[in-house]
Amino acid sequence: MPKISSSHCSKIKYWIEKYPELKTEGKIIFCTSCNKAIGCERKSQVDAHCNSTVHQQMTAAKKNKRNPVQMLILETTSAMASRNEFLIDMYYALVATNIPFNKLQSTPFKNFLRKYVNQNIPDETIDNDRRACVLLPAPPHSRVAVDRNINVINTESKYKMSKRLYPSGSEKRKKAAHQKELIETLPKLESYFTKREASISSHQLTNPPPDESCRPQITVNIESLESDNAECDRLCDKKATTSLTSPTTIIVSIEPQQFSDPEHISHDPAYYFHENLTETNREMLICKGPAYFQNKDYDFSEASRTYKKANGNKSITRYFNKALFIRKLKNNESVERKWLLYSPSKKSVFCFSCCLFNSSDINLCSSSGFNDWKHINSIILSHENSSAHGQSMMTYLARSKVVGRVDTDLLSQRKKEVNYWRNVLERIVAVIKFLASRGLPFRGENEIVGSPNNGNYLGCVELLSEFDPLLAHHLKTFRNPGKGNISYLSANICNEFINVMGKQVLKEIVNEVKLAKYFSISVDSTPDLSHVDQLTFIIRYVKDCVPVERFLKFILIKEHKSEYLSETILSFLEKHDIPIKDCRGQSYDNASNMSGKYTGVQARIKDKCEFATFVPCAGHTLNLVGVHAAGCVLEATKFFDTIQKLYNFFSGSTYRWNKLTEHLGSKKVVKSLSKTRWSARADAVSALHKGHKQIIEALMSIAKDSEQPRETRDEAFSVSRKIINLEFMILTEIWSFILERIDKTSNNLQKKTITLDVATNLLTSLDNFINNLRDKFDDFESSVKEKNPGTDYKDLFQRTKVRSSRQSFFDGTGSSVRLYGKDKFKVETFFPIIDALSVHLKQRLSVYKDINQRFGLFFNLKTLNSEALRQCCKEFSKIYYGDVNEAELEMECLHLKEYLEHVYSENEETDNILGIYHLLKKNKIEDMFPNVEIALRIFLSMMVTNCSGERSFSKLKRIKKYNATRKIEQFVIDVNRIDAVPYMIKNGGALKIFYSNMIHTTCVAHGLNHVAEKVRDIFPGINKLVNNGKKMFLKAPHRIIAFKNCMDSRLPPEPEITRWGAWLDATFFYSENFSKFKELVFIIEDDAQSVQKVKSILSTTSIISDLTFIRSHLSELPNSITKLEKQNSTLNYQINVIETVRDGLKTIENEKKQILYEKFKSVFDKNPGYNILKLYNNSINGNDVDLKKDPAIISCYKQCPITSVDVERVFE
Repeated sequence: MPKISSSHCSKIKYWIEKYPELKTEGKIIFCTSCNKAIGCERKSQVDAHCNSTVHQQMTAAKKNKRNPVQMLILETTSAMASRNEFLIDMYYALVATNIPFNKLQSTPFKNFLRKYVNQNIPDETIDNDRRACVLLPAPPHSRVAVDRNINVINTESKYKMSKRLYPSGSEKRKKAAHQKELIETLPKLESYFTKREASISSHQLTNPPPDESCRPQITVNIESLESDNAECDRLCDKKATTSLTSPTTIIVSIEPQQFSDPEHISHDPAYYFHENLTETNREMLICKGPAYFQNKDYDFSEASRTYKKANGNKSITRYFNKALFIRKLKNNESVERKWLLYSPSKKSVFCFSCCLFNSSDINLCSSSGFNDWKHINSIILSHENSSAHGQSMMTYLARSKVVGRVDTDLLSQRKKEVNYWRNVLERIVAVIKFLASRGLPFRGENEIVGSPNNGNYLGCVELLSEFDPLLAHHLKTFRNPGKGNISYLSANICNEFINVMGKQVLKEIVNEVKLAKYFSISVDSTPDLSHVDQLTFIIRYVKDCVPVERFLKFILIKEHKSEYLSETILSFLEKHDIPIKDCRGQSYDNASNMSGKYTGVQARIKDKCEFATFVPCAGHTLNLVGVHAAGCVLEATKFFDTIQKLYNFFSGSTYRWNKLTEHLGSKKVVKSLSKTRWSARADAVSALHKGHKQIIEALMSIAKDSEQPRETRDEAFSVSRKIINLEFMILTEIWSFILERIDKTSNNLQKKTITLDVATNLLTSLDNFINNLRDKFDDFESSVKEKNPGTDYKDLFQRTKVRSSRQSFFDGTGSSVRLYGKDKFKVETFFPIIDALSVHLKQRLSVYKDINQRFGLFFNLKTLNSEALRQCCKEFSKIYYGDVNEAELEMECLHLKEYLEHVYSENEETDNILGIYHLLKKNKIEDMFPNVEIALRIFLSMMVTNCSGERSFSKLKRIKKYNATRKIEQFVIDVNRIDAVPYMIKNGGALKIFYSNMIHTTCVAHGLNHVAEKVRDIFPGINKLVNNGKKMFLKAPHRIIAFKNCMDSRLPPEPEITRWGAWLDATFFYSENFSKFKELVFIIEDDAQSVQKVKSILSTTSIISDLTFIRSHLSELPNSITKLEKQNSTLNYQINVIETVRDGLKTIENEKKQILYEKFKSVFDKNPGYNILKLYNNSINGNDVDLKKDPAIISCYKQCPITSVDVERVFE
C-alpha cells in the first residue's frame, strides 16, 4: 500500500464526512451507492460525482431499501440516456444486478442495444426479457472491458487509479487471433432459418388458445460474456480484471403458434391476437381477411356492462351496438368499418390491422381488446383518425397484395388439392361399402380402367363417373397410372380400406361380447378353391334384449383332430381377450371329432369351462333324421333316385326342357336333389307332386316323338312307367306332406334369433305330427286314387313265385303270412319310414329337452308351486353355482311369479324365456331380479344351430381364381365380417378414420318421441280410449253424422306411427272436448265392441285425472319435438329445447315423475354424442370446460344438427 500524504488524508476525511456513501481504498475513493471509483486529485471531481442526479437517485434508492439500479433505470431521462458512456454503464449494471431489460422504457437505450449488442433484435424482444439479447463485442469506446469468459462485471473488484496502459504488439496480435477464432465459431446466418418441406401435413398445424402456456418461448444460450482487458476512459488508469465463478446458461426453445386446417379456423379474433403473433399466423390472418373475424351477427347482449349514473342512485346497462360497424360521414353517406372486429369469448372489440402490426394504441390492440361501451364511440373515432391506425392499414394493404400474389395462391391450391382427394376417397369408400355389404366380388380378370373385365370395384367407379364430373375427371387424369403413381384406384388401396373396416368391425363385436359377458361359440370348416380348410368362427351373445350371432374370422387349419381344433379355438379367444370362463354354450355339427363326449372338441372345451354346455346343431339334427328315413327301406331309396333321374332326363336337353315347360305352364319345374340341403328335396318332391300329371304327359310326348333318338324315347317311357305306378304316387303324397313340415321347421331353426326353447318345441311338435301320420295311410291312398282312378298296386298284377321254407322247431305250428297290395306297402314301406323319422327324432330331441329342463322353472313359473319352485332353484344353482346365488334366486323367482300372475296374467309373451327377458328390460326391473336376469341371459346366449357358419362359407366363393385364394385371404375375412354386420357400416365407424372430428349422435327428436311413447305405457286406459275412439267412427256413417251434430270439431285423431308425439296430440283432443264427447258416446245406442269399450273407459273415475295430468305436465313435449324439426337451428337452440323438457319432467311430484324422468335419462345417457356436444356448446357459450380439442374445431360445431328430420323428409 503506497503512502498517503497528510494533506491528502485530510481531503479524504472531509469528503467521507460530507458524503457518508463514500469510502476509501488506498488513494481511491469508492462510491458505495454507484459501485464505482472516483478520482481524488481534484475536489471538483468528487463534488461533481456526488452532486450528480445519478448518484442522488442511487443513494435515495439505497436508503429506501430499493434496488438502486432499477430506480436508476425507471427514473432516467431521455437526456441522460442519450450519453453513450452512461448507457454502457447502465448495460453492465443491468447484467451485474440481473435486472430485466423490459423495465426500461427509454428508446435511446433500445437503440443502443441494437447498435452495439445485437443489430437484429426487435423492440418486442428487448421489451420481453434482457436474456433474449446475444452479446456481441463491446464498442471500442466502452469504458468497461468485457471478456468472453466473464458473464457480468464483478462489482466487488478493486479499482485503482493509475495511468493509462497500452497493450503491447504481442498482446494486440493475440487479441486479434482470439477474436478471429470467436468469429469463426459463431453460427452462420442460414442456421437461424428452418428449411421447410414442400408438403405440410394437417397434424403439423395446431391452433392453441391465446393463453400464456401456448405463447412462443424464445431462448438464448449465453455461455459467457467476453471481456478484453481494455482501459477505462475516465475511471481507471490501470487494468481492471473481473471474473465470475460460473457462467450464466439459459436454454429456451422456440415453439411458434401454428394454425390448424384453414377450413377450421375460428371466427373469434381473440384466439390469435396476442403479443407473440408469429409471422405464419399473421400471413394466415391476412389471407382470411377481417370480414372472417367481424362476427357482425353475434348476439351482443351477452357483452352487456352496467354503469352507475352520476347521482349514484341508478344504473344503466350498455351494449356493443352493431351500428358501430358502419361509419356515418358528414354528408350522410356510410362507410363500412372493415377493420373493426368483435370477439365473442373476450366480449371486446379489436382493430384488425393494428393488432397485426403492433400499433401503439393500447385500447383496440391489446390482448384483451376494448369493452368500455360507454366511451366506445369516441374511442373508435379517435382510433380510426390516428396516424398509427393509418400506418397499420397501409401496411396491411401492402402485405395483403404480397400474400395474395404468392401465399394465398399456394394456400388456395393446397386447399383445392385436399378437397379433391377427400372427395375422391369418399366415392371410393362408398363403392367399397356397397360391394361389401351386398356380398359382391371385387376383382375381375384385370385392373385396367376401361376394360369390361376389370371387376365390380372398378366397374362401379366407372359407372359413377358417368354421372359425377369429379370422378370422371379423376379417371381421365389418373387412369392406369402404373406402379408408383397415386390414384387410389389400385387393389392395394381397396384392400387397405377393407382391412381397416374389418378391424373396426371386429373390435366393435369383441367390445359387445365383453359387455354382454356370456356367449356361445360355433365353428365349422370347409375347403376353399385352393383345397385348404377354412375354419369359420361364429359367436352368439345377447344385445339389446335380443340374441345375435356374429361372424368373426376364417382361420386356416391343417388338420381335423379334436385336440388341434380345440387349441385353435382357445388361442383365438385368448388373442382377442375374450375370457373362455364366460362361455356358456357350444354348438357344432354331429361329427365325432366335434361332438365326441370324451375326446371331442366339445369335451376339451368343457375341460376349460365346465359351464360350456354342448348343444348339437338342430339343423344338422333334422337333416340326419331325414337321411335315415330316406334310406331305411329300398322303396324310399328308389323313390328319390327316380326323382333325380327325372331331373337329369329333362335338364340334359334344351328340347326336353322346353317340352316340360310347355306342359307345366306356370307350375314349378322339376328340381334336383341335394345331399346337404333338405329344402332342395322338399322343393323337388313338391314340384313333382303338383305337376305330376303334366310331367307324365311331357314324358309320353317325348316317347312318341319319332324324331327323337330311340334311347331318348326308351328312357322317357321307362321313367314314365316308374312314376305312374300307385306306390310311387303314394310315396310322392306322403313325402310331400312330411317334407313340407320338415322344410318349414328347418327354416325356422335357421333364424339367428331363435332360442333353445322355441327350437325344442318345434322339434317336439314335428315328432307328434309324424306320429299322427301312422293312422292316415288310408287318407293318402284315397287321395291318390281319387286323382288317378284305375290305378292299383303293382304286385296285384304280377304273378309271384312262392318259395317253400323249412320251419325250425321254434317257429310254432302256424303258417307264414304273406302280404299283398295295400298291406304289403303299408307294412314294409310306410310304417318303416314313419318309425325311422319318429325314433331318430326322439333320440336326438332328448339332448335339447335335458337342457330345457334346467331352465324349466322359468317356463313353468306361473304353474309351479312354492316347493317345486324351490327344488328347481336348488338344482339350477348347483349347475351354475358360479353365476347365481341359490337363496337370492329362490326369492326372486317367487317374487317374479307373483308379479307375472297379477300384472301379466293374460299375456302369452311371458310363457317363454325371451318374453320374460323383454318384460324385465322393458319395465327396467332387472335390478330387482338380478339372478333371474343372469339365468335368462345365459339361456338366450346358447347357440341353437351353426347355420351362420354355413352361410359364411358362401363368401369363400367370391374368390374365383385359384392362385388368388391365398393372396387375398384377409380380404375375404374382412369383407365377410362387414357383410355379417352391416349395421357397423351404417354407423360410419370406418369413415371416422378419414373424418376424425365426426361425432355420431342419435336423433334427439327420436329420443323425445321415446319419452312420449312411455306415457302410453303409464296410462293404459287413455291408450284404449285413443285407439277405440277412432274405431268408433270407421265405416260408421250414422255415428259420423251424430258426431257432427253434437260437436264442432274434427273427428277423433288416430296416432300416426311415423309422426313423433302424435299420441300425445290425440290425448289433447279428448281433454279439450271431454264433456261433449262423453255425452255423444252415451247417446249412441250400439253394441259395437269399440263403443262399449269407450263407454266403460269414460265411466272410470281416473280418466279425468289422467287427462288432466297429461295436459298439465306433458303438453310441452310435442311442442319441443316440433321445435326440433325446424331446419338450420343452432346447436345451442336444440340443446336448450332438450334441457327445457328435462327441467319440466323434474317438476312432476308423484310416482310418474320417476318413471318418465328415468326414461328420459335412459334415452339421453345412452347417447354419448349428445353429451359430447353439450360440452362443446358450453365452450362455445364461453363457459370454462376442460376439452382436448382445438378451439377452431369446437367453433365449427355451432351449427351442428342433432336431429335426423331432414332424412325423414326425404322419405316423402
